[in-house]
Amino acid sequence: MDAKVLSFGDVLLRECDVATLEPSQWLNDKVIEFYFEYLSRTLLGAGSSDAPAAGSAAGAGVSAGSSTAGGASSSNGAGSATAAGGAAAGGEGSSAVLLVGPSVSFWLNICPSDDDVTETMAPLGVEDKELIALAVNDNNDPTLAEAGSHWSLLLFVRSRRLFLHFDSAGSHNLEAAKGLAEKLQALLGVSVTPDTFQSASTPQQLNGYDCGVYVLAIAKALCETASASTPGKASAEELENAAKGVDAAAVTKLREDVKLLIRHLGKQSE
Repeated sequence: MDAKVLSFGDVLLRECDVATLEPSQWLNDKVIEFYFEYLSRTLLGAGSSDAPAAGSAAGAGVSAGSSTAGGASSSNGAGSATAAGGAAAGGEGSSAVLLVGPSVSFWLNICPSDDDVTETMAPLGVEDKELIALAVNDNNDPTLAEAGSHWSLLLFVRSRRLFLHFDSAGSHNLEAAKGLAEKLQALLGVSVTPDTFQSASTPQQLNGYDCGVYVLAIAKALCETASASTPGKASAEELENAAKGVDAAAVTKLREDVKLLIRHLGKQSE
């Protein structure tokens, strides 16, 4: 029986989802949705939550570097705006950060019009956000709910009018990330050109399965940097440097930390 482990916001995690955090497994979209929601509540102060703060003992000491990967891809359809990854609100720098999870990113990629993109993103308060981080998957087939082979992270820095793409496997998701940026260019008022879309310096995974956890780790590092900065003051170089702190050891640790965190929150909610 695929038992329920945790209901967190609009994200429901079952044993099959938690199993993707075991060593050498590809991370699925549900775990990314959960962790984006968790970061939004704890580091970014979005909404109220009884969740332990990241890095606390109760929070399983979730650290800033780690990532897991490829394989299980974005689900078919949009999911709710909330489940997409919470709109960030809270501390001085954190209120300007938005995390967008796999379900909404996938939907954006297949949106037929700019109006559909705007309708999807408007409930997230996108116009107020300095940083918008989106999970990217290379699945572009709307008929396949769990396809794709790789995760990466696309970051939009509004004050720099710049897209930064963080990919732990070189340029594997370059076209997918550009396609997602192009879907957003009308909404954000930035045309995708070599000057406005750049591949960020990103730590590289050492295997074929850690890409998803790299996305979690880099997202966490970016949120921490933004939370410590005045809105709009974190430079592109500072954001790239934050991501460089992610390494293979941190990825391995985060994989275990997130699994323990999910178990802990599940027991709390019983």
